[in-house]
Amino acid sequence: MSELVELEGQIFERFTVVSNPAGGFHAVYQTMPIGLKGTGADSGEEFRAKVQDHGSFGQTTIGLVGTYRQVLKLVSTTSARSFSLIVKGHYTINANGEIVVEREKIGIDCE
Repeated sequence: MSELVELEGQIFERFTVVSNPAGGFHAVYQTMPIGLKGTGADSGEEFRAKVQDHGSFGQTTIGLVGTYRQVLKLVSTTSARSFSLIVKGHYTINANGEIVVEREKIGIDCE
């Protein structure tokens, strides 16, 4: 059975940016849920939400490169049901602002 789950709570995001002597920079981010939970729209079942989101990107005078991974997992507190959405990606943008590489993979897992 699949259903919409209404989420409530907060997500803390942390960004770290470091510049280098050549005029470029490197950035890393990650997220952490705080009190994030959900309720099934049809069943009323309660879910604990786990979020794992991190990525990194860097920019130089010749372009921008980045990767990311995002995971949202909902785990029932009363049954064995769980749902996961996993998104992974990589991109490269050249000095002209054109996207030269763009890959994204989306995975869904229901138990």
